[in-house]
Amino acid sequence: MSQYIIYCRKSSESEDRQILSIESQTRELLKLAEKAGLNVVDIVCESKSAKQPGRPAFNSVVDRIKSGAVHGLICWKLDRLARNALDGGALIHLIGTRGLRIVTPSQTFCKEEDNLLLLYLELGVAQKYIDDLSKNVRRGLRTKAQNGWYPQPPPPGYTTENNIVGEKIVVKDRALFDPVKSLWHAILYDGMSVEAARVYVSQTWRLQPSRRRLLKSKMLARSTVYRILNNPFYTGRFEYPLGSGEFYSGRHEPMISKEEFESIQEILTRSGKHKKTKKKIFPYRGLITCGECQASITYEEKRQIICSVCSHKFSESGKSCCPVCGKAIREMRTPKRLHYTYCHCTKRKSTRCSQRGVSFDCLESQIATALERVNFSSAFIDWLEKNIESIENETASVTLRQRRSIERGLVSTEKALANLVSLFTSPENSNHVLLQSEEYRLQRRTLIREQQRLTISLKALPIPRNERFSSFKEAAEFGAKASTSFKEGTNDAKHVIIRRICSNLILKDKKLSIRARFVFQALHKYHRLFLSGKADVRT
Repeated sequence: MSQYIIYCRKSSESEDRQILSIESQTRELLKLAEKAGLNVVDIVCESKSAKQPGRPAFNSVVDRIKSGAVHGLICWKLDRLARNALDGGALIHLIGTRGLRIVTPSQTFCKEEDNLLLLYLELGVAQKYIDDLSKNVRRGLRTKAQNGWYPQPPPPGYTTENNIVGEKIVVKDRALFDPVKSLWHAILYDGMSVEAARVYVSQTWRLQPSRRRLLKSKMLARSTVYRILNNPFYTGRFEYPLGSGEFYSGRHEPMISKEEFESIQEILTRSGKHKKTKKKIFPYRGLITCGECQASITYEEKRQIICSVCSHKFSESGKSCCPVCGKAIREMRTPKRLHYTYCHCTKRKSTRCSQRGVSFDCLESQIATALERVNFSSAFIDWLEKNIESIENETASVTLRQRRSIERGLVSTEKALANLVSLFTSPENSNHVLLQSEEYRLQRRTLIREQQRLTISLKALPIPRNERFSSFKEAAEFGAKASTSFKEGTNDAKHVIIRRICSNLILKDKKLSIRARFVFQALHKYHRLFLSGKADVRT
């Protein structure tokens, strides 16, 4: 025998003002089921709007229908089930695939009946009703704002009067109007800071959470204070919608004048300014990664003092005396001052990274040593310019072979990935007999990483042939000056040099692994041939 569920819903919003209560719907639908001889196994009730998908009770009913445990629904009207396209489409799909029957006091909708077109129309009308209702509500709120009444709950110090929906007006809150006003005056006329005014108002007026829940404790929250001080509503004007830039003249009583509000904004801006400190910039920011966890490498500078009395080492920042013996720094005879910088992993990807820091000088010496390899002589650059056409052709053939090899690897990897997905989703593997879930995830992760590696390698190949001449020549001239410019240049200059010459820098076990870009790798090969006296491109 077919099993049915009675579904009752009533929203607390204005859309359901004319709909029966949930108790009335349940009573009427039980009579309908008894009269029609339907087997009711459950009654599901929900107090939630249906204009957006995501109702928990409705979704559970849909899941029970999909599993085959339930065969039909009994509801007062179709708009009780759905007022949006997603839920309506789910019901239509279940009628076609699971043979769902929807019974209402006026109609029965099912696959056998010739009234599915009527079902589509009623669900569409329910959706259209919600759309029109939303437009009407927005239009009504905008009209209310144009009439001078704030269409949202007012800020602290004000409340609403008149219980008729849509006709509420904003009036003074007798309990909070004077305390909030004293907050403005304490800052503007008494010269108090925001923090002092917050404490003064909270303690003087003894504001309690019971008064419109302005406070979560006995003290006024800082965020609440700043929201009050930045809200132009207290001058008699308000913005609606918030962030739209459209302001309206309110009919509520202003708490302060426009001039007083602007004076408060100047005070807040002035107190919010901080002294600009010169920030140390790491010259290799974003260029070096950790060889263990692949996180970025950062730069840190430390200044420490060794106490001349107790030999305790402590940071100089924010200290005026030794934290152990209490000896003032200015009274120490010969305090040893330490100043050093080092680079270390940020550990943002793994807090368990075991890599230790390396001194900044050691790091720069490793980079300077690597740059010596691209310090091309002027004689080599002259030879390069004479033989550039032969070098271009030879490099192009090597690049073509590399590109074809990488492209073959990409095709093979993509094919293996597609075969893996087909095997895992095949009917023969429904119980994971051929391929377990963990094994599938491991193989898929490995193939995706290989695909990403090959894609990066393909993008790293040199530029097209028609631009290669200038690249080789400019790269050789740039490399000839790189070592000297690096030693004498600024942090920004060092950053540019490393970014143009190196493709990636990896720091592991205090050793920096540097890989030159393709054009410098090719130039280095020909430079060695030139120095050995075998400067033949065909070699």
